[in-house]
Amino acid sequence: AREALAATATWVREDLGLSMRIALVPVREIRAQGSDVSVARYGPSANLSYAMFAGGGLGWAEAAMKRGAFAVTPAPPGTQPDLSGLSCRFELMPSSRGLILSVLVLPAAGADTQAYRKVIEDIIALTERSPDAGRPVPAGGPVLQWPPQGLGYEVRAARGGPLFARWVRVIGRTLFVYAVIRFGISIGGFVPRLYTQQVVENSDFRKYDDALRMILDCTEELAQELERRLSDAAAQGIVRYGLHRQDAAMMTCFTPSAIRPDHVHFIDGAQGGYASAATALKAAVA
Repeated sequence: AREALAATATWVREDLGLSMRIALVPVREIRAQGSDVSVARYGPSANLSYAMFAGGGLGWAEAAMKRGAFAVTPAPPGTQPDLSGLSCRFELMPSSRGLILSVLVLPAAGADTQAYRKVIEDIIALTERSPDAGRPVPAGGPVLQWPPQGLGYEVRAARGGPLFARWVRVIGRTLFVYAVIRFGISIGGFVPRLYTQQVVENSDFRKYDDALRMILDCTEELAQELERRLSDAAAQGIVRYGLHRQDAAMMTCFTPSAIRPDHVHFIDGAQGGYASAATALKAAVA
């Protein structure tokens, strides 16, 4: 894990021009501060499950990382991580219900645990009333075109050989995948229709890691209702929250094997997403 984090930080700096904070925080250090890391598994489908976390430990660890504690030293220049299976080949997914809403909800400092839990349950109940519980992925799967919108990023993430050779390999691979899925060609245990269904079922648009994070395809009325509930809870000192409206969502895929059903698909807003919701949260707190 340390080597993977170190290599990724170096690649992010050299290929994307971004600074990525990385840390490994021992759970014993978290517990020594009075927090914990409790883990539950959430299965959005029969294919796989995601880890959900509570206990305040991840929030404490993130704050410690931002202070520079428990930092992992980036790998030497030129080191590349193994990002095989990572891609973003699907097109943006426009809202079908009005807007794509990025939701970020955290407990306020000193908030009552039960009161915070009640707010989270209320928010989930509101979203569950909407069709498909606000899932932003279309029932028939996202649109696949060629060349894919993330072609350049996939080339950067590819390992081995000069840049031109990586372009050739990725172009050939993505064209082959596009043709197979576009024309429904079953090859070696890969069934395009089944894979597309699994993409929809396996999409990760709701998560909990000491904070509730959701990307919802919802109506303006539901967005306003969620905001009213969160605003009231914030005024009572129970939560801190950030919301961000946009008109489309995006998907990043991790598919180690296309013939296994446990491929993972991460959802974010296409115009700011969680990052903009976090900015709105910080502005509200300030």
